[in-house]
Amino acid sequence: MLGFGGVAAVGRYIIVEEKKWLSDKEFATYLGIGQILPGANYINLSIIVGNKHQGKIGSLISVIGIFLIPAIIVIIFAELYNKFSVVPEVHTLMVGAGITTIGMIIGNGIRMLIKLNYNIINYFVIILAIFLISIFHFRIGSTLLCLIPFSIIANKILNK
Repeated sequence: MLGFGGVAAVGRYIIVEEKKWLSDKEFATYLGIGQILPGANYINLSIIVGNKHQGKIGSLISVIGIFLIPAIIVIIFAELYNKFSVVPEVHTLMVGAGITTIGMIIGNGIRMLIKLNYNIINYFVIILAIFLISIFHFRIGSTLLCLIPFSIIANKILNK
């Protein structure tokens, strides 16, 4: 319920800061894995975290917990939107919600960048990923397949 507009901002806060189930580094790693696997990244993350703490049952309960209530809410909102989408204020509300969500995602990314100890190569890879995805319209999976080997090799060379 707390992840209205997207689980990204609230999910990290609860998992890392409030519950301390994962460190910032573990969270970033598992979220990255979740993004390259098929399906929604936070559902994939919930499977990994659930499995880490309670095995297969933990994975199942995590997916149900992250999916069931939001699915019901989305169905209710979809019905309400179908009925009231012609009202101009509803369009304004949707634009405001979208902009707010973008701000939450950017804020979460900045918090993760500050807390993780990166070197210059890692910052270069982050900037390169942003350009590949936003300017050149690469898909996330393709970007990761290109940049992961580059990052590993560059970090090995830098750490020699």
